[in-house]
Amino acid sequence: MKSAHQPFCQPPPHAGRTHPGFLGTAVRICAPDAKPRYQGLTTRLQEMGKQPVPWWFVAVVSERDAIT
Repeated sequence: MKSAHQPFCQPPPHAGRTHPGFLGTAVRICAPDAKPRYQGLTTRLQEMGKQPVPWWFVAVVSERDAIT
């Protein structure tokens, strides 16, 4: 379990070397306010009786759709 002072998630150490835009994207997805935003969609899907989608998948698809 993560302690209160640790961020929710952290980009991998090699993130900046992988692709120029990867680090910025990873930082946005791992921001403290990101999970509740994306978790909201998962919760709404469950309330509608639909198959829930993991919040992290929603975040990745949202980023992909934002650039296309």
